[in-house]
Amino acid sequence: MSDGIELRKDYLLERFSIISHKRKLRPKEYKQGANSVNVGKCYFCPGNEEPDLAIGSINENGRWVVRWLKNKYPAFDAGEKDGARNDGFYFKAQGFGYHEVVIDTPKHGTKLFELSQREIVRLLGVYRDRYQALANRPGIKYVVLFKNSGPNSGASIVHEHTQIIAQGFIPSLVLEKIDAVRRTKSEGCPYCKIIKQEAKSPRVILLDKNFVSFVPFAPRFAHEAWLFPRRHAQSLSELDAKELESLALMLKHILRRVDKLTDSFNILFYSSPKKSDGLHFHVEITPRTSAWAGYEFASQDYIISSPPEESARFYRA
Repeated sequence: MSDGIELRKDYLLERFSIISHKRKLRPKEYKQGANSVNVGKCYFCPGNEEPDLAIGSINENGRWVVRWLKNKYPAFDAGEKDGARNDGFYFKAQGFGYHEVVIDTPKHGTKLFELSQREIVRLLGVYRDRYQALANRPGIKYVVLFKNSGPNSGASIVHEHTQIIAQGFIPSLVLEKIDAVRRTKSEGCPYCKIIKQEAKSPRVILLDKNFVSFVPFAPRFAHEAWLFPRRHAQSLSELDAKELESLALMLKHILRRVDKLTDSFNILFYSSPKKSDGLHFHVEITPRTSAWAGYEFASQDYIISSPPEESARFYRA
């Protein structure tokens, strides 16, 4: 491509990425991690638990190793569901739902990739169980499972944790993905075809008989990584023990490499709201090596500085 700039389109969505090698040459006056904060008492550490928020835990030798609780500052409220009101351009309804936090480890300062594969499998099992428990509650249409880690990820607490939000509507991005799947459903699941092609592409990171991970063809973030089960599982609750082991291994490997790039990233879990929606379950890891700026917010398209093939080589190293 001329001038080192290339335009790429997402596999299915009407979303574009502009890959500009010259963006790497921009001067940087802000240092990565400059927003890091020092904390005093950590309410996620053992001994500082707030019993009224507790929901459950896994315990070993008389101590918890994974714990889940109500979010003290929830984005959604489990109160009475209020009827929606729609007056022309003005739609309003109560923010009904449930907001939980999973504390990944009792060890303050320990990063997710520093846990053993067994510990990550156990943690994924908690995610799976809480996802299913919340998805089955009346009035819930979608469960958002995500991790913010590091000062530039949106995290407000240093101690490693994951959030689960069960809500009464389906997020717009998930609806967009479902719509794209339905448009191509007559030809089978498009993501099943994508992962078969990416498993043989220069963008592949790791693969085994259960899972494949790769850098997407048109990423939103530099060094973005996607992880898919090779069979057509539609939600986290469908993954079996072997698939959780593969997912844990790939998360551990990729996040170890992400740690060499940045102290901030997000992990996003995408499940199909209903079986009939047909969305292939997947995980997206978005390293926060740079901030979105005016172009991204104005267009909802993305400028990145690293070609996906280059990022995949970094991950495979």
